[in-house]
Amino acid sequence: MCIGGIGVSRGYINLPDLTAQRFVPDPFSPEPGARMFRTGDLGRLLPDGNFEILGRMDDQVKLKGYRIELDEVAAAMMRHPRVSAAAAVVKDKTHLVGFVVPADVDHDELRDVVAAALPAYMVPAVFVGLAVMPTNTNGKTDKKALAAMHVEIAVDALPTDTERALAAVWSQVLGVQVADIGRATSFFELGGDSISAIKMVSALSAAGFQVNIAQLLNGATIQRIAAHIDYGSRQPGFDAESNFQAAYADDLDLVDDPSIAAGSLQPFDFAKQQSSASPTFFLTGATGFLGAFVLQSLLERHPHARVVCLVRAESDSSATARLVSTSKQRLAWSDAWLRNGRVRAVAGDLSAERFGLSDAVWDALCHEVDLIIHNGALVH
Repeated sequence: MCIGGIGVSRGYINLPDLTAQRFVPDPFSPEPGARMFRTGDLGRLLPDGNFEILGRMDDQVKLKGYRIELDEVAAAMMRHPRVSAAAAVVKDKTHLVGFVVPADVDHDELRDVVAAALPAYMVPAVFVGLAVMPTNTNGKTDKKALAAMHVEIAVDALPTDTERALAAVWSQVLGVQVADIGRATSFFELGGDSISAIKMVSALSAAGFQVNIAQLLNGATIQRIAAHIDYGSRQPGFDAESNFQAAYADDLDLVDDPSIAAGSLQPFDFAKQQSSASPTFFLTGATGFLGAFVLQSLLERHPHARVVCLVRAESDSSATARLVSTSKQRLAWSDAWLRNGRVRAVAGDLSAERFGLSDAVWDALCHEVDLIIHNGALVH
């Protein structure tokens, strides 16, 4: 982000090198010798003409292959109602640490808040509560002082045989020490990504564990995956894959109609179905893997469209948080959609009468929705 025009300073006093770096020629000004100031902030121009500030250029870091905006992490921590100040730093080039004020903020609650707003790889590995946030002479957060603080990451013990066996496989595939893997350790914290997830699923399968890629990419911890495996082992005849097949097979009689065989279906033409230039879509299953990209595609291909997403949650706010979190984890989200009112999440349940919506919400949707995309399903 650069600032130009009348009133821009000509430089820093007695700092010619820094002046040359920050005060550069203004190619947009008709005035000879005009300068513009490089602020050091990262930004982007949105389709509606507004600017979005992403954070400081010097606050962008690369950790375990992911680019992370530290200011964005701090902003997510500030969503906790008790947090009055927050900052994030990288310690030892290996993990992210979140600092918050006051010191007695519940770390489990804070982790849930951050996880609902950011992808798993941006959630700090550890949170530190402070009585006061250190500041420099300019009154800004002193991140050098925070980075210099001694912080130890407590790794919870692995009490079950399943957890210890899983940790051994994770250690082998990701090249980390078993001692660094705790019950609350997620796949992303250890440097996992979509490529290593494929290797991990294969290695776990060879070790006798049926774990799918979605569980890893959704930031599942050793504890949660082990609990799923242990639960299944206690169920007579439990097998995840056969359960999926049996569930789908039970519904085959409902669609066993030659007139709707796949070969007879024609490509769907959205343009012919839209009743207006700014249609409203109703989308189910938006929090699933496919759903995230369906949502992204609708909003990018139809710049004036609105999408209402039915999300299984207790409240509309929880539904929104879940939608944002799952979409960000799949790198298929833009905060501008929510700000501009192009996306709306409503809490409901596909299996309930009228999706469990109130009469007022149901009636409103019946009047405003132009097209329904039913992408939701009952899955385990």
